[in-house]
Amino acid sequence: GSALLLLAITFGQGLIMSHLLDYSLSTGFLSSAAGGLDQMSLIATAIGADVSVVTVFQIFRMLFVFLFILPLLKYVCVLIDRRNGMKSIGNKSFEVVQRSDGE
Repeated sequence: GSALLLLAITFGQGLIMSHLLDYSLSTGFLSSAAGGLDQMSLIATAIGADVSVVTVFQIFRMLFVFLFILPLLKYVCVLIDRRNGMKSIGNKSFEVVQRSDGE
């Protein structure tokens, strides 16, 4: 189910790129497909897609994930830990337990 949804979204992005940016459908599809840079470049070479465009889009996708998505996920995880009573020290999280015996 989720793999078919991912393929459908990727195909839709490929169609949009082929119409708006005048790339071939194969170039648009491989540029927006989730996968490794080396695999997408090899497939682009094999099927005659524009390898330079596919490579640039794949590099941009990787940089976007590393520079924006991962820090955002870390921030969200810290917020969730704080809401659930966890305290972060460095890379470790500890549960804050309040004693009921008055100490």
